Amino acid sequence: MTATLEGALLTPCLLDNSVIARIPTGEVPVESVVRFTQRGHFLAACTPQVLEALFSARSPREWDKEYHARWSLLEVLHPNDRTHPLALDLQRRLWISGKVRAAGPVDTMIAAIAIQHGAIVVHRDSDYERIAEVAPEFRQVRV
Repeated sequence: MTATLEGALLTPCLLDNSVIARIPTGEVPVESVVRFTQRGHFLAACTPQVLEALFSARSPREWDKEYHARWSLLEVLHPNDRTHPLALDLQRRLWISGKVRAAGPVDTMIAAIAIQHGAIVVHRDSDYERIAEVAPEFRQVRV
């Protein structure tokens, strides 16, 4: 999925939780992710990513606060009828290449959704790098 703004194609970017969690601590400088909100890019989210992020909420109030502050305004990249077979194919490719259990199921699902929508996953997580080693169509950037 790409969006358009005044006729220009825009690429969705998923900021992985591995990046979002490190921005407040300064471990990932904000400047390193700003470019993914400019020049033909827009921030998006997908359900497995949001569920993973909100899983650590300690109360309903914190869940609501986090959801509304970070997730509610982002465009959602939805899975479709190709998501299931694509995610299984990614996992199988990892196994065939000897990278057994090199990527967790949530990251594999996020990668499958990203591939379907032509999105870039911006991360600080080696699981995505392992997936990219077996899936050249998967776009990812480590920051």
